[in-house]
Amino acid sequence: MIKKISILIIALAGIVVIGYSAVWFYTGSKIKNAVSIEQADLGDSAQDVNIENVKVTLAGFPNEFIVTWSGDIKTDDAHIHIPALQAQSWFAFGKPIKISAPLGLQVSMKDQPPVKIDNFSLDVSLPPTWPGHESGKQALSLWQTENEQLTINDLHLASETIGFNLNSSGYLTLDKNLQPAGVIQIKFNDISFIEKKKVELKAYIEQNHETMTKDDKKKVLRQMATLAAFTSAKDMEYTIKILKNSVYISFLKLMQFPFINWPDPYNESANAMGISAP
Repeated sequence: MIKKISILIIALAGIVVIGYSAVWFYTGSKIKNAVSIEQADLGDSAQDVNIENVKVTLAGFPNEFIVTWSGDIKTDDAHIHIPALQAQSWFAFGKPIKISAPLGLQVSMKDQPPVKIDNFSLDVSLPPTWPGHESGKQALSLWQTENEQLTINDLHLASETIGFNLNSSGYLTLDKNLQPAGVIQIKFNDISFIEKKKVELKAYIEQNHETMTKDDKKKVLRQMATLAAFTSAKDMEYTIKILKNSVYISFLKLMQFPFINWPDPYNESANAMGISAP
């Protein structure tokens, strides 16, 4: 009797292990495919962006999934080399996702020496109600009206090359046009790169003042104003705002990004079947 019970327990344990393993690897493969971003996934909206040398791996069994993406992102003016970008999580809504670059990142801008980001880590939490970026405009619009947010628990960036070290936290959401919006609080632990850049700009103005065009002067003055804003904050803490497809610090616009057209699953499936959308 005891022998039969032991055999039954072992059999049940084996079924549980096999079942868990099957579910883990099946779910892991879905997650791996979801983050396997390659050139074909960009579509016509990113013709100037090239993604090369992509490799995606899955690890972590039997614990949290660890998906690692590596590759190169290139534009006409920049090149980002990513040896390994890891995302560790159960990838369940409401659970944190820890993203890091254990081997660092290298950013190369046109006519500029490459800069290595020595430390990058990001901790975010997807809200339980997030419908997914492929769910379509209607679902995203409903999510937006509920004032839901994606929480940035912590973001850390550091580069010894240029003297750059910051921590930040905040949130991202969608505005009424379903464009990214949010507020991010940033604290610099090291701003030597800002002071160095200010010295370089002052020297550039002194050396080229007579030959600079009005546009050149406006560009340099805008850079000086941005640097001044960064160094004027108390305790080196800043508020970054994302609104109207732009990123601001105080009243200064740091950058602008293109309008995002979210996919419409109904129209895509209808077109695939040769059916006209209503």
